[in-house]
Amino acid sequence: MPMPGGSVCYLAMSAALRALRRCSPASRVARAIRWLFVGGFVSVVTAFVAFNVIGHDLVAFEVSALSINWIVLIASGALLAVLFRHGPVTMT
Repeated sequence: MPMPGGSVCYLAMSAALRALRRCSPASRVARAIRWLFVGGFVSVVTAFVAFNVIGHDLVAFEVSALSINWIVLIASGALLAVLFRHGPVTMT
């Protein structure tokens, strides 16, 4: 089944968020952010595989990938605000 450009972009967005997990300090909030990024990536890849196995069209995958990515972005924005509120952050 050919994969339209939109689906590739949603997978790339999840992969980019997963890659950001390396750029965070060592604190409890930062650990939660890292797990959130990794969990979002795993969820999108799982949705892609599940929708292909079930035989749904790519629109269902695109809607679920967008929903997962937006939830990750909203939650990580709140967590990053908490992280940066405490002052300068040193990266590990």
